[in-house]
Amino acid sequence: MELVADIYGSFIAKHQGRLRLTKDNKRLKEVPLLHLEQVLIIGKGIGISSDAIRACSEAGIPIHILGSSGTPHSSLYSAGLTGTVLTRRAQLRAYDTSQGKTLAVAFVSGKVQNQANLLRYLAKNHKESDPQRYGTLMDAAALAVESIQALSAVTGETVEPLRDLIMGIEGQYATHYWSALAQVLPSELDWPGRETRGATDAFNQVLNYGYGVLYKQVECALVLAGLDPYAGFCMRIDRASRRWCLI
Repeated sequence: MELVADIYGSFIAKHQGRLRLTKDNKRLKEVPLLHLEQVLIIGKGIGISSDAIRACSEAGIPIHILGSSGTPHSSLYSAGLTGTVLTRRAQLRAYDTSQGKTLAVAFVSGKVQNQANLLRYLAKNHKESDPQRYGTLMDAAALAVESIQALSAVTGETVEPLRDLIMGIEGQYATHYWSALAQVLPSELDWPGRETRGATDAFNQVLNYGYGVLYKQVECALVLAGLDPYAGFCMRIDRASRRWCLI
């Protein structure tokens, strides 16, 4: 269960084992801490009491703060739920070994394979009704094999000098993926293609919002496992915020 606060002027407070969301003294939602998995504060002008923060910390409930478009800004976790020092040391050491390269290739290969699986799933619905669209989706899914083979063929001891090559392969397949996905979107969406920051169309905005929420869930899982979400194996600089972003 999640508590989502996205109304300007609303406030989150603790009340007898629950978190209560109110605005202008009117109760909007109330969730038992026992069943709460995370708190999402989305947008501006939303407050939260120190008692609510303390209760979430004690119960191991993360609090995520996102922009109105879903862009993650910050998170609050319990100080006692950050895993072990040994886990983080092992993660940092792996970056400078062949294990780091192996992990990077595995991450990207998994992403490509999941994209291909989704295209095949979507294709099934068009096999009889629209054979041409079915063929387009299946052809794009088949290209994943080439990308995964190219990733498997990457040679080198560490990921640092191979990052651009690995991410280049990922980007090439992403182009095929989004092009194929456009075939199943309703024409009235008038989708211009995949856009991240500054997207004005509904489909990209929904995608970006969903990615923002998912990002915080993944980040939370990494932190609770004792890993550093900013010490990944395939990373890039977000030019808008000048921060390192884990991929």
